[in-house]
Amino acid sequence: MITTITTFRPPLSQPGFRLFDGPLCDMADVNSGQIGVVGMPSDWTHSSRLGTRFGPEALRKATT
Repeated sequence: MITTITTFRPPLSQPGFRLFDGPLCDMADVNSGQIGVVGMPSDWTHSSRLGTRFGPEALRKATT
């Protein structure tokens, strides 16, 4: 008997909160002379201060 295991991953969606109520756009649409702000969740730079990955979402919540 062969059992097939499938994993369903939902499609990526826009975040519920936007930083400073700014527009969401694709990075390919940013032209020369424009500034893009990207929230990048990351905990890998410091092993004793976990939780920094939640910072970008907290900033988005605070500005909406």
